[in-house]
Amino acid sequence: MVKKCDLVMKGGITSGIVYPPAVLELHKTYTFENIGGTSAGAIAAAGTAAAEYNREQGGFDRLQDVRTWLSEDDHLRNLFQATADTQLLLDILNVAMERNGDPAELNQLPFFLRIVQRLAPATSPAALLAASRLIRKWKSSNKQFQDGGRMGIGGGILIATLLAIISSLSVMGIAAIFGGARNLWLLPASFLIFALLYSLVIGWLGMWIGRIVTTLFAVSEQITKKVPDNYFGICTGHSAQPDGTNLTDWLSDVIDNMAGLPPQSSPLTFGNLKEKDITLKMVTSNLSHGQPYVLPEKLKNFIYRKSDMQQLFPDYVVNHLLAQAPGEDQDYPVPPRILPKDYYFLPDQEQIPVVFGARLSLSFPLLLSAVPLYTVSTETYNAWREGKFPTQDPNFHLDPELHLQKNWFSDGGICSNFPIHFFDDWLPTHPTFGINLTKMSAATSTLEPDSSRRSIAALAQAIGQNVYLPPAEDRPDPEWTDIDQLFSFLSAIFGTSQNYRDTMQANLPSYRERIVQIRLDDNQGGLNLTMPPPIIKQVVDKGKEAGQILSNPETFNFDHHWWVRFLVLMGQLEENIEGMESVLTNAPDIAARLKQVTADGSDYPYCHDEPWCNEALLRIKDLETVMCAWRQAAKRWGKPSFFHADPPMPDPVLRVTPPI
Repeated sequence: MVKKCDLVMKGGITSGIVYPPAVLELHKTYTFENIGGTSAGAIAAAGTAAAEYNREQGGFDRLQDVRTWLSEDDHLRNLFQATADTQLLLDILNVAMERNGDPAELNQLPFFLRIVQRLAPATSPAALLAASRLIRKWKSSNKQFQDGGRMGIGGGILIATLLAIISSLSVMGIAAIFGGARNLWLLPASFLIFALLYSLVIGWLGMWIGRIVTTLFAVSEQITKKVPDNYFGICTGHSAQPDGTNLTDWLSDVIDNMAGLPPQSSPLTFGNLKEKDITLKMVTSNLSHGQPYVLPEKLKNFIYRKSDMQQLFPDYVVNHLLAQAPGEDQDYPVPPRILPKDYYFLPDQEQIPVVFGARLSLSFPLLLSAVPLYTVSTETYNAWREGKFPTQDPNFHLDPELHLQKNWFSDGGICSNFPIHFFDDWLPTHPTFGINLTKMSAATSTLEPDSSRRSIAALAQAIGQNVYLPPAEDRPDPEWTDIDQLFSFLSAIFGTSQNYRDTMQANLPSYRERIVQIRLDDNQGGLNLTMPPPIIKQVVDKGKEAGQILSNPETFNFDHHWWVRFLVLMGQLEENIEGMESVLTNAPDIAARLKQVTADGSDYPYCHDEPWCNEALLRIKDLETVMCAWRQAAKRWGKPSFFHADPPMPDPVLRVTPPI
C-alpha cells in the first residue's frame, strides 16, 4: 500500500538538481499530498506536484527524463541566458563560479597575464585562470572587448608615432652636430625604427589598456543601468523567441509535460492540483513590503502589467492570466475597469499558473530578474470609497504613477529558505519530510563537559557521511564553518541572517528526525552554473541516497516520530497551562472585564455582544476545570511537571508567530 507524505525542499539555485532523484525514490513508497519549497526548492516542488498530478499516466517517468536531461552536456548552464545588455556580467559570474579548472592551465596563460603573474606573484591562481577564460571567450565573442582592443591599438600607434618623431628628431639633431647635412638620411631611418619599436610595445600595451578600460566601463554601465532596466537581473528567464532552453520557458514546458497537459496550451494551475487533493505552497519575498509571502494565497489584490509579464513569461502563460481576469462583480479594492490600460488584477489563486508561483519564488537577486506586481495605494482606495473618482466615465482610468505602487518580488530564500513548518500538525497522520542542503563543515561541542552523548552530525562528518538522517534522540551541535577572509565573513553575515530561524527550527525535536541532511562541497550546487557532468552525477547520487533513507522504515520510523511529537506537544501544553493558571488566578476578575466589554460595546477593538461574552465566560470556567484537574494530577504524581519533566531537547517555545 502506498502511503501519504508531505515534502518541503530548501532553496539553493543549481543545488536543486539534488531533488528529482530524491523524489523519484520517495514516490515508490509515498504519494505526495502537500508539497512546498523556496527558490530552487519551489521549482522542485512544482515538478513534484506536476508529476503527482499525472502519476497514473507516467508523470514520474517524465520527471526521470528531466533528471537525466539536466545531467547531460551544458543543459543546466544554458538555462540561464543573459540578454545582450547583461552578457558580460553572466560571463564573469560563470568563470567566478568555476572551481573545476585544470592547474595545467596556469602554464597556458596569455602573455599579458604571465607578466601580471611575475609582477604580482601573490595574485590568486584562481583569479588568473578566471581572467584567462574570460579573455579567450571575449576575444572571439565580445564586441566591446574587441573594439576596446582596436581603439587601444590605434591610440598606442598614435602615441608611438609622436614619440618616434620626437626620438628621430633628437637623433637627427645629434647627428647634425657631428656630421652635418650628410646625415639627413638618419631622419627617416630612425623614424621608421622608432615607430616600429614603439608601435609594437605601446600598441600592445594600448590594446590591453583599451580592453580593460572599455570592459570596466561596460561592466559599470550594465550594473548601474542595464541590470535595473532588466528588472534588476542579469537573466529574465524568458526569450522573445523562446526555444525551450531559457529557464522560465523550459520550466513551463516541463511542468505541463509532467502534468500530461498539451504543450503551449493552458498552463497547470494551483486549482488543477487542488482537484486531485494536492496542495502546493511556495515562498516569495516582497522587497517593497519587506516581508515574505506564501503563494498562491497571498497574491490576491495584486495587479500585473501585461507588458512586464510578456518580458518574463511565455505568451500562453500571459494569455491565461488575461483570460482569467476577474469580473466587475468580484471584490477588489477598485473596479477592474478603472485600472490603467495594460494593467490587470491577478486571477483567483486557483487560476494562478504553477510556473508563475515558481518564478516568483526563484528570482535569485541579480542573477534572475525580479518580478514587478502592483497594488492600489491606500490613498487611492480611500478616494474611491469616498466617491472622488468619476468611475462611471468609461474613459476614466487610474494613473499608474499616482495611484499604483510597484512591488518587487524576489527570491523566497531571502526571508525563508527552508519553510519546514509548512503543513505542520500537532499530531500528524503522515510524515512531513524535509530535504536540507548544507555545506561541508564541522560540528562544535557547546554542551556541558559531563555530557556522554555524541552528536550524530559530528559522527557523520568524521566518517565522511554526506547524506544522513539524525535520530530523534540526537541533539545536534551547532556546525562550525571556518571564516578566514573578508568575503567569507560577509557571506557568513548574510547566511546567518537568512537561515538562522530555519536552522534552529530544523534542529528541534520532532523536526530533525524527518529532515535528511545533504552536504554539498564548494564544487556542488549553489551558484555554480558550470558544474561538469561528473560533479552533477555526485549531486544526483546524494539526492538518490536521501530519498532511499527517507523511504526506508529502518532509518525513518513514523511511529517513533509521532511519539516524539506527542511528547513535545504535551510538554508545551503542560508548561503553558501552568502559566495560564497563574495569569487567570492573579488577574482581575474575568467576569468583570467581560461585563465591561459588554457595557462599553464598540469602544473596544474587535468588540463582541453580550451573548458572546457570556459564552466566553462559560468556556473560561471549563478551562479552569481542566487546570484544576492538572493540579490534582500533579499532586497524585508528586511532582509539578509530568510531560515537561524530561522533554526532548532542545526545549522549544510555544508562541504566536506569523505563518512564515
